Formats: sequence, C-alpha cells, structure tokens
Amino acid sequence: MGWDPFAPAAGFGERPFPKKVTLIDNKGTVTELTPNPNKFIKADMGKPMLSLIEPHFVTSLGDILTFGAQKYSIDNWKLCTDKQRYKDALLRHTYAYLSGEILDPESGIEHTACMAFNTMALQWFDNNLKGQENE
Repeated sequence: MGWDPFAPAAGFGERPFPKKVTLIDNKGTVTELTPNPNKFIKADMGKPMLSLIEPHFVTSLGDILTFGAQKYSIDNWKLCTDKQRYKDALLRHTYAYLSGEILDPESGIEHTACMAFNTMALQWFDNNLKGQENE
C-alpha cells in the first residue's frame, strides 16, 4: 500500500506540513515561501482588497441601482444593447457634477453615484456583450 496524502500524519490527525509554497499574483510575480507551522500565512496576494472601497460609495451605488429597479425593473439596464446611451448618461452626470450640482434632481442621489453606475454598466457591456452592442 502506497502513501496516502489524505491520511493523518504520524497518527496526530494532521497532514504533513508543506516544505515550500509557490504563490503567483495576478501580475505573474512568483514568490517562494517556506511555511513556518508557528506563523500565520494567508495566500491572498494579488486578490482585490475590497475592504478599501469606501462604504458610502457602495451604498450610493446601491441607491441608484434600487432607484432604477423601482422605476423600471431589476437589471432592466442589461436589456439595452446601445452602449452610447450609457456613455451619454455618464457624460451628463459628469458635466452636472463638474458644474457644481451634487445631487441628481430626478433621483435625489449623488451624481457621482450615477456616474459610478454608468461606468459599471459600460464595464458590464464590455465584458458580456462583445460584438453584440450597438456602438
């Protein structure tokens, strides 16, 4: 009978500790680590640090998505394949914000949240409707 990698090591109920770990981040950087069983290691290099996103930004983006869902329907914006409409809306909210207007008069939500939504929609189109959208 051969070595079983899932069997407890030496009867202690633990797996053998790895001698070396290779981590590769999202830029292709390779880091070799020699784990220490007495030191915490978390292999999360290259993963997004979502805790850095300002909570108010996420909430205000949720506010504008909720406003749209109540006005039209949930995810209705994904049914439009005319990317130019979202480019135009992004520019309208940007110009209003740059002119000193903080809140969108229709929704009462910050123009910056509306800008974030339109940017998110454009990114979604780029990632999901390649070649299908009307430019």
